[in-house]
Amino acid sequence: AAAAAAEAEAASTIRVAIGAPGGPGRVEVRGLDLWTPDRRRRLIQNLDLVLAPPASSSAPSSSASAASSDLDGAAGAASRLLVVGASGTGKSSLLRAVAGLWSAGQGSIRRPSPEEMMFLPQKPYCIPGTLRENLLYPGKPGGGAAGGAAGGAAPSSDTGGAIKAAEDAFLLELLETVKLGGLAEKWGRRASASPPPPPLAPEEGQNSDSASVRGLDVEVDWGAVLSLGEQQRLAFGRLLANKPKVAVLDEATSALDMDAEKAMYEALSSRLPGCAYVSVGHRPSLVAYHDHKLVLGKAASSTTTSEGERGHALEPITPEARKAAAAPQAAPTNPFAEVMEEPGMARARAQNCVLPLVLRSQPRRLRPILTFGITQKQTRVPFLSEVMTHAAGLTKTEVRKKFLRTVFLFDS
Repeated sequence: AAAAAAEAEAASTIRVAIGAPGGPGRVEVRGLDLWTPDRRRRLIQNLDLVLAPPASSSAPSSSASAASSDLDGAAGAASRLLVVGASGTGKSSLLRAVAGLWSAGQGSIRRPSPEEMMFLPQKPYCIPGTLRENLLYPGKPGGGAAGGAAGGAAPSSDTGGAIKAAEDAFLLELLETVKLGGLAEKWGRRASASPPPPPLAPEEGQNSDSASVRGLDVEVDWGAVLSLGEQQRLAFGRLLANKPKVAVLDEATSALDMDAEKAMYEALSSRLPGCAYVSVGHRPSLVAYHDHKLVLGKAASSTTTSEGERGHALEPITPEARKAAAAPQAAPTNPFAEVMEEPGMARARAQNCVLPLVLRSQPRRLRPILTFGITQKQTRVPFLSEVMTHAAGLTKTEVRKKFLRTVFLFDS
């Protein structure tokens, strides 16, 4: 009985194969059925997928090409894949399966070795240490990142100081690329207020007078001093420094504005042209930086499932769709602007009674206001900020809870 149970469990476990270092940077998914860890709900059924480097950068061996040709033709190989779908359809779960964290299900996954693959979560991990160490993680300072970026390792005749100077220049340029150009200088100037460490001799190639260089070696709790948006940009710098063959981005730009998001993806494409990447996200603007879209929870002719199951569809993204997604978007309208200009609203704000006034006199406007406030996270409507600011004696969390509860009572 124990042997039969073990055999049954093995049959319901996803097989994950890890390629040898130096192999093709490909992720191959064959016949994937993905279940929740408790095996009570199936998230994905019969998924075939190939993520491969862009054609101009891909040079797999003949054996690897032959082994994957059938799957490429059947599913369509993507090099920049966007995974979308409603909440609960298995977007992040698919990434966990690729990483080997979730194994409940059937099918097989083949991916590159860990040192050639990098995951960027929505909330990046900032290690205890210096800014230099956080940029190079999981690599180490002096590990040749600057030399590799220049096309080769530094000559062995270079002194340690010269290698460090090259690494300093590389990391400072990397910070500029991810829109954190002033970060090292700011912390370098703060560090100058305390006794600095003994400077290196000028002949060792180190500019000891540079606040930016000093800032690279400042050690603080970066997860506490940086905003989430800054942490996400730092994670992109880490990605560019380590140069993986495959990158997995799980809501990696959720805290960035559109311009910063564009800069991150353009830097990824230009500096790592041979890197294949897959993104999970909800913003329509992400379409501009991908060539295929995997829609989870969508019924398609090839993936139609029985009642209670979810399908999927793999669709190429046309150049026209990418161009439309990259076009500047019109600023969202504020459905509460008219209400804020009505007679008596200024007096109500002055008397800290915006919420009671709106609840009494504007019940029909509450639903669009609530919808706008939830969907436009980067553009808070004046109503929400007014309520949070003027509701005396309540914390922001308490105000939001009371506001949402009242809206749903009105709606019902």
